[in-house]
Amino acid sequence: MNVLILASALAGPVTADTQQLVLATAADADSSTAVMTRWERQDAGWTSVGDPVPVRLGRSGLAWGRGVHDPQDGIQKVEGDWRAPMGAFALGAVFGANDAAPEGSTWPYIHVTSHDLFVEDPADIRYNQHVVAPGEPGSRPLTEWEQRHQMRQDDPAHALKMFIAHNAMPTVSGAGSAIFFHVWRRDGDRPTAGCTAMARPDLEAMITWLRTDAQPVYVLLTESEHTRLAADWGLPSVDASN
Repeated sequence: MNVLILASALAGPVTADTQQLVLATAADADSSTAVMTRWERQDAGWTSVGDPVPVRLGRSGLAWGRGVHDPQDGIQKVEGDWRAPMGAFALGAVFGANDAAPEGSTWPYIHVTSHDLFVEDPADIRYNQHVVAPGEPGSRPLTEWEQRHQMRQDDPAHALKMFIAHNAMPTVSGAGSAIFFHVWRRDGDRPTAGCTAMARPDLEAMITWLRTDAQPVYVLLTESEHTRLAADWGLPSVDASN
């Protein structure tokens, strides 16, 4: 598995070591839209970075995912449910069609070729993992199985994306796979299958801002769950970003 995950985030949802936070809140569990904010920890607490940005979520809303948070009661994310996973998540590598990451980014970057796959088959031992098919790109035709899991190269919405480590530590078969930050479709007019999508400039701004040494965490919650968990999880107030 070539996807980098910041395992140090496993100590808790938002520990004292977490110096950067990406926070998205949706109106309710049926919503496919949310507002995303970025935060840096200062001596006095969380300070917002940049302006809030709109994001699109899963077509069917949200469900609890598997991340660095304790299990929660309620609807649980499963493969193919069209729901975005709620919770707190470590972050993995950035994948892109370009040879290099956006200028200024220091985050681990993987250039996607025809041999880069991401496994979404719950029956496969490599489920929810990035896999590189044997051989050099273009050296041989891909097998039928490889083609089914081939990462998209000619799709603008997937030309730049970042792995959200839902169901990755450990991976549970059927609990959901291939959750990313990526570019939204039709200027945000379409929901996703479960990812968090946004305008490309907003995605690039987030990627270039993130630092591995800051041990960032992504938190996605409904407004009511944010109210319930903010104190226990050490989250900033949503209103504080305005």
